[in-house]
Amino acid sequence: MIEAGIDPALDHRGTVRLVDGTEVEVLTVWEAYRDHLQDYDLATTSEITGTPPHLIERLANDIATIKPVSIHTGEGINHWFHATLHNRATYLPLMLTGNIGKPGAGSHTWAGNYKAALFQSTKWSGPGFKGWVAEDPFNPTLDPNVDGKDVVVRNYAKDEEPAYWDHGDRALDRGDT
Repeated sequence: MIEAGIDPALDHRGTVRLVDGTEVEVLTVWEAYRDHLQDYDLATTSEITGTPPHLIERLANDIATIKPVSIHTGEGINHWFHATLHNRATYLPLMLTGNIGKPGAGSHTWAGNYKAALFQSTKWSGPGFKGWVAEDPFNPTLDPNVDGKDVVVRNYAKDEEPAYWDHGDRALDRGDT
């Protein structure tokens, strides 16, 4: 944009005339964020998050001064009920401080599935990774010295994603908005 001589007005509020001649009020996303974030002063943010105010200030200062900054979160947006809001919350300070698109910077997710390779199963060694994630809850192995091949596994899941049960302990359906 610099090379092209483009200097966008990030803090614009005003009216624009539509094709039909009517005028509507508009504002940039930057202005909308500035309005919205006024509701989240340090005390309010501390109350909502349960985080001591001095740690919130320290995080803000670190993100503003350390280069590059990278935020890593567990799992992807498909695993958590309000994950898109979480992702926006991690990207906003990174964007404001120039920590996007640079080596070592950005917002990244990870999942624990990479650990599954450490628990490969064989007939002689037991269920492997499945023994960690799908031990039969109605027939648990209580002996700490049991051989891995004796751990009883049973999959009770029916394609549910348990992270989505944040909606009053019931699944969302098409009638929920």
